[in-house]
Amino acid sequence: MKLVYGFIFSLCFVYANSLILPIFRRTIAPLGIGPVIIQKPTTPSYLNVDSWLPTPVGRVFQRAGIVLDDTLKAAVSAGVNVLCAVGLRIVPCRDRTDQNAGLLAPVPFQCLGKADVIFVLDSSGSIGSLNYQEALSFLANFAGSFKIGNDDFRFGLVIFSDNARKIFDLSSYNNHPELLEAILKTPYLLGNTFTDKALVMANSLLATTGRPGVPKVVITLTDGNSANAMLTFGAATALKNSGVTMMSIGVGNNILENELVVLAKSPAYVFTTDEYKNLQTLLYVTAQKTCKECNGVVAPIEDDKGIPNNDAPKACKTLADIIFVLDSSGSIGADNYIKMLQFAANITDRFTLGVNDVLFAEIIFGAVVQKMFDFNDNMDATSLKMAILHTPYLKQSTRTDRALNYVINSTMLDPNYSGARLNAKKIVILMTDGASDFPTQTKEAAQKVKERGLSIIAVGIANANMDELKNMASTVDDVFKADTFDDLKKIAEKVTQRTCDKISC
Repeated sequence: MKLVYGFIFSLCFVYANSLILPIFRRTIAPLGIGPVIIQKPTTPSYLNVDSWLPTPVGRVFQRAGIVLDDTLKAAVSAGVNVLCAVGLRIVPCRDRTDQNAGLLAPVPFQCLGKADVIFVLDSSGSIGSLNYQEALSFLANFAGSFKIGNDDFRFGLVIFSDNARKIFDLSSYNNHPELLEAILKTPYLLGNTFTDKALVMANSLLATTGRPGVPKVVITLTDGNSANAMLTFGAATALKNSGVTMMSIGVGNNILENELVVLAKSPAYVFTTDEYKNLQTLLYVTAQKTCKECNGVVAPIEDDKGIPNNDAPKACKTLADIIFVLDSSGSIGADNYIKMLQFAANITDRFTLGVNDVLFAEIIFGAVVQKMFDFNDNMDATSLKMAILHTPYLKQSTRTDRALNYVINSTMLDPNYSGARLNAKKIVILMTDGASDFPTQTKEAAQKVKERGLSIIAVGIANANMDELKNMASTVDDVFKADTFDDLKKIAEKVTQRTCDKISC
């Protein structure tokens, strides 16, 4: 039966490619940031420039909650139809009839540098063909956020199920059009999950087609535990011992966290999402992490002038490390989550950024805690705001206690790792919309944070528990409450001023 299904799938795949890829091959012109452009004589109605509205980020345009940068807007203004990869299809990026099909939003930067990166993609039967297309879209857009070339970033791709298969190696493609096409036409294997075989092949490709003296990265995307955990551990260890940086992306609830850690350099290099259709929420943070690991330089699409600051003056110039601790639980909802991120991004306007002034870090929490960026990751206003606004949404439970413990028990305060400064005042700005799952543990964790000399400002929204906010905050003056997420703007100045007062005193 598997053979029959595989044959039918192959026929459909070949037919789809015969229609799409010739057009794709003839006409695409790379932007270097994810999507591709196809010249059209007129602009479709759904890409009418007048319908795009500026967001608080500045020269960025959005519709239906999906971001377009200024480069794409200019293309649309010139009568260009901007198309994106959706699975194996090339469709208008912002076709409103296709909003929920995993459309790709461009990463707002391009990484300039040099590294050899191997994608290791799970192609087992548990994924399903539609989810597999989502994975291919994610990888294509990820690769699009790096400058491609023989003296720049190069990518290879290995897929695996019962066996591993090389789709292309590091020397195969040196431009975006050919690379994206190769990713999008990757076949779906079906079968089991022999991750170890793919890791062994990736190691071989790095040895035979990798460049000497160039950073090397292996990124594994999978939805399940490997068929042989011991062999997977051995293969991953061999890669790490040879100096390869490993990153893992887990999808769904069928994979153990321990296995994802095995497939990563450290827990900080593990990323998870609940469904394949939500992979795009991890695009910014994973691309930025890879860029930093490879000593790349982030070149924003928007420059500093493109992101207007608040009218408020840069009043706070003292030495301080500020950590955003953001609730990413399911009760918030996607729209409200965006409002919370905008609130956090706007707070940064009042502070002068720099190694001798204020630096920001961010973690999010649901059932688990994920660090988004360290103090030394975003040293300018543009990259800082983009990092905040592209924070993924976990949609999980509310383990506030774990987030607070993470602040003091992880590497967040380690100057050698995170860029935290020993003599800088430390402030935690915690935002939540409800009571924590374990109030007693949360109170105890908050107390430990304060005993380490950190101040906590607690911002509650909607159904947040006032007593718990008071227990977490350093003083009652450090508690703020907004009745709704729309009301966050009403308390923005108060929260900012209180933060400024605490680091200036």
